[in-house]
Order: sequence, then structure tokens, then C-alpha cells
Amino acid sequence: MFCKNCGKEIEEDVKFCPECGTNQSKSGSLNIQEDKEFDTNGSEKPLNDANSAQTNKENIEDKQDDSIKLAIDEIGKTNTLCVASLVLVILMFFFNYYGVVSYVALILAILGFRAVKRNGERGLMISVVCIAVSGVESLITIMQIVEYNRYMAASYGEINALVQWMGNLF
Repeated sequence: MFCKNCGKEIEEDVKFCPECGTNQSKSGSLNIQEDKEFDTNGSEKPLNDANSAQTNKENIEDKQDDSIKLAIDEIGKTNTLCVASLVLVILMFFFNYYGVVSYVALILAILGFRAVKRNGERGLMISVVCIAVSGVESLITIMQIVEYNRYMAASYGEINALVQWMGNLF
């Protein structure tokens, strides 16, 4: 016996094909046509099992090509602003010069989020994650800059006081 889907030779009592997993019972498959062919007189004659297997194999290859094209089309529908913000969020962990990378990533993620909602493209979760991560990093960077400036102001104030004190000594 041959599989109804892939044409692989299988044992008679097997319920599912070990190669492709297709149900081999009469009602098990929805897309399988009867293995019948009509001759020139109009009477039925059984198909050659090799021809049936070859036809099924070609159908499977066509379906696989279509699924690969579909997957490529789906990847192409992801919003480019969301992808760019994801790249910047990753780069942000390696270098973030005064938070500039995190600010740009946050802006791109917000714009990507708006575009995804408006156009129905893919990338909504990417933009949400990028907004969260770059937003937190932006806040941390702002707090670091403020604290650094407070430290420097305090340090310069102490130095000025020290210089004045030293000047009073002489």
C-alpha cells in the first residue's frame, strides 16, 4: 500500500504514514482524491501506484514552496521602524553615549508602534518591548547625568572653597 499524501510505500495495517503522518483511513484525509483514472471508453481503471505517488510528491513540493514564499512574505511585513529600534536597543547595551542611543531607540519604537497600529503591520510586540527597555534605560541615563552634575558641582564648590581658604592663608 502507498501513502495517500506522500506516496511512500507503507504496510497495509498502518493508520498513519510514518513519513508524513497523514491518516490513511478512508475518511482521514480531506485533500486526497480517489485513485481512479478513466480510459478512452469512459470506464474506470485504477491508477498506477507509481504515477499516484509521483503526483502526490509533486503536490507536496508545490505546497512546501508556497509555504516558504508565505513565510518570506510574512517576514517582509514587519515594520522597519520596529526592527531598527530593536537593533538600537541591542546596541544600547554595548555603548550608550550619554543616552543618545537609548533616546533614538525610544523615538523609533514609539513611531514604529504608531505605524503598526495604523497600518496593521507586524512588529507590535517588538515595539512594546523596545519602548519599555529603552524608556527605562533613558530614565537611568538621565538620573546618572543629573547625579554626575550634582557631584561635579559639589566638587567644584569644594575646590573653590579650598582655593579661597588657601588664598587667605597667604
